[in-house]
Amino acid sequence: DDGFGQYDENQITEVPLDKLPEGSSVGTQLRVQGPNGPMVAQVKELKENSAVLDFNHPLVGLPLTMTVTLISFEEAPPATQLGVETQKPGDGATFPKKGDTLTMHYTGTLASTGAKFDSSRDRGEPFKFQIG
Repeated sequence: DDGFGQYDENQITEVPLDKLPEGSSVGTQLRVQGPNGPMVAQVKELKENSAVLDFNHPLVGLPLTMTVTLISFEEAPPATQLGVETQKPGDGATFPKKGDTLTMHYTGTLASTGAKFDSSRDRGEPFKFQIG
């Protein structure tokens, strides 16, 4: 039910009108560069000297229903074929929880051929994601 999250008032911000592209109006979607990559904001309100932008996903709060057709599957490889390289061991007492941001490197390979199809290490940029 929370596919696009819950509406968050903290995702609303006000910016000076001169920061908006010419011709922007209420409802215009803007693509902006955020601290972790591109973000989309929608112009919610135009005031005399500023604009109210909403960075919530356009479908926030709406139920998400998906239909998936499984075409095929393969057994997972044995654990001995999986590689985990620990950069910094945990303390055994604290663990990631919902809302924490995890940062990790990965290399994706095809099970059938071993061919590499993606690698965060090759790009020199770790994969970051939020738990939960």
